[in-house]
Amino acid sequence: MDEFLRESLLLPGIAALFVLLFVLVRWGRIVLPDTALLVKRMGRYHRTLGPGPHMLIPIIDRADTTVDTDDAIVIFQEPVLTSDESAVGISVVIDVHLSDPALAHYATPRYNQGIGQLAIDTLRDLGATMNLEQMTTAHEQIRLALHDVLDEGAPRWSVEVLQIEVTAIQPGEPRWLIRRTQDSRTDD
Repeated sequence: MDEFLRESLLLPGIAALFVLLFVLVRWGRIVLPDTALLVKRMGRYHRTLGPGPHMLIPIIDRADTTVDTDDAIVIFQEPVLTSDESAVGISVVIDVHLSDPALAHYATPRYNQGIGQLAIDTLRDLGATMNLEQMTTAHEQIRLALHDVLDEGAPRWSVEVLQIEVTAIQPGEPRWLIRRTQDSRTDD
């Protein structure tokens, strides 16, 4: 009788184990560090899950998107004209942290383009006030100006600027001179 009872409970026990494993795999989520998981309940945003293990309610909850909370925005060799009409290529790396991943994803999905454009506009405004010599030696002044402008503008995208690094400032030929030279070659 004891052996019959053991055999009769073995099959349902294995089935229950498979069901439990299926539920854990299907509705259990592990969120990695520096990421956030956006959860939708019945098709609408419900909550944001931080790093660690989490369980979703079967059928009702759905994992929508995984968002990186730390990001780097790279501006490579942006051409800037100085006050003496010299062209300078400036490269900048901006490290940011999303303070509200849901707002950054749903309200402003292209926050990195907005921050990049704000940085480019600041670089061009700054270039118009400096000559070539001042611009090539003003790493710290450029970094501080970018930090001031981005600290003021980035919170509307729920982004916090962590660090700004001016990686390169390279003088080059002015664009209008390059265009004029190309135009004169085509006229010949």
